[in-house]
Amino acid sequence: MNELYQVLGTSKQAHWQMMRRLSKQQEDKQIVIQNILAVRSMHPKMGAKKMYKLLQPEGIGRDLFIEIYTEAGFSVKTERNFQKTTQSIPSLRYKNLTSNLNVNDVNQLWTSDITYLQIGFKSYLYLVLIMDVYSRKIIGYNASNTLEASSNIKALKMALKERGVAKYTNLIHHSDKGVQYTSNKYTTMLNDYGIKISMCNSVYENIHIERVNGTIKNEYLKSYSIKNLTECQRALKKSVYVYNYFRPHWNLDLKTPDNIENELKNIPISERINLQFYSDEKERNHLNFKQGELFF
Repeated sequence: MNELYQVLGTSKQAHWQMMRRLSKQQEDKQIVIQNILAVRSMHPKMGAKKMYKLLQPEGIGRDLFIEIYTEAGFSVKTERNFQKTTQSIPSLRYKNLTSNLNVNDVNQLWTSDITYLQIGFKSYLYLVLIMDVYSRKIIGYNASNTLEASSNIKALKMALKERGVAKYTNLIHHSDKGVQYTSNKYTTMLNDYGIKISMCNSVYENIHIERVNGTIKNEYLKSYSIKNLTECQRALKKSVYVYNYFRPHWNLDLKTPDNIENELKNIPISERINLQFYSDEKERNHLNFKQGELFF
């Protein structure tokens, strides 16, 4: 061995120091993988950068963490949506009220949309979410095996109960022009609570909730082996809870929606960041913060 060390231009001590370093690196790598698995049990498809920020592993840089994450096969594949869920009808009655709108508090702008979840080869379930745009908190949701307006109404009732406000004076409900949202019962409920009705003219004018729909469906629900509506409702409840209370958001400074809503109680309106919305003709509804820019 001494002759071999001489040929390699090293020493026995240097060799064993290197072996100890490699062993330590392997141990650190296994610890990182175990931590990733622990987070994945709650957030099945969380990306590497967000997970690194959440875990903050000691002695592991972001690039090395992403390398370990990728080599271990945790990379998330983007899936496309091919199922149509909006049965839109022409409507001149409801305009897009979010164009040039400034928002600086919760209960000023809610947005809602429908997405689908495939179970089996030809069966679909339909998910409705209602989100408070300022905090990104999901306040109403429901799963159904049909696209009937009754599912949207259940989600709206949940949102109204969650907020517990008898009459709103400055709240807009924004959606597409699907028949579920233009139904008489749905619009009557909104009117009864003093909620203004806003509807978009193109898909780009409702991107806020569509992103959240994709997160709930692709990062959470698709990780469960959902076989029927009952299982979907149970998984949806769990997913929304994790999303609201445990999932950090980049555009919330890696805080959760619930964190934000709690912090807002101690921040005067004058000191809050303003969200400004634009129409489809003006940057397709990207969110523009006066103190920096954050996008969905």
